[in-house]
Amino acid sequence: AQREQAQRDKEKEEREEREREEWIRERMKEEQKGVEELERELERLAGEALRRSTSARDSEEEEEVSRLRAYKIAEVRERLRCRKRNLRYLTSSGGNSVQWFEDVGAEFDSAKFDEAQPLTFESVPWPLLSLPQKGTLEDVDWEAVERFFAAARDLLEEDKYKALVEQTHRRFHPDRWRSRGLLATVVDDDLRERLENAGSVVAQAITPLWQRSRA
Repeated sequence: AQREQAQRDKEKEEREEREREEWIRERMKEEQKGVEELERELERLAGEALRRSTSARDSEEEEEVSRLRAYKIAEVRERLRCRKRNLRYLTSSGGNSVQWFEDVGAEFDSAKFDEAQPLTFESVPWPLLSLPQKGTLEDVDWEAVERFFAAARDLLEEDKYKALVEQTHRRFHPDRWRSRGLLATVVDDDLRERLENAGSVVAQAITPLWQRSRA
């Protein structure tokens, strides 16, 4: 009976491993497709900017159009950078969302966002389990944050978990975002508002977890 149970456990582990490998392959295909789409979009925008520059008129209206075009190109370039990063991550780490959060969090904390590298949804290490960033801004809610940190607590040693909560509390604090000027880099009014709201949700959801971790 023990041998039979051991065999069933082994078969279950092998089945789960095959399913995970298939999931990773599918995610890699999605990320590669996203990279290719963004590369085409960037090429189109760059070509359009070149054509417009040869016939540009010196006017405030044209200056505004040029500014918006430059922002769109920078935004697509940043999204492309993040999708390529996610593709490398899937290849090397096998889709561990907590590890992704830690690694991209360190990158995010040291990044200098500006007009040349505006903040995008993909730039931010959102605490979601559907990673690397298959989620959307609408997926960033209180319950999703709690689910993520529940998973992190099961995976990490206590000291590392507490450090992760502390880092996240500091990272998403509204004063931190303001001092870094993150939202000021976003020209799109609707996207700026949605990013601000999502960041506030994370800040609010992490606060009770942070308080409990310090008790």
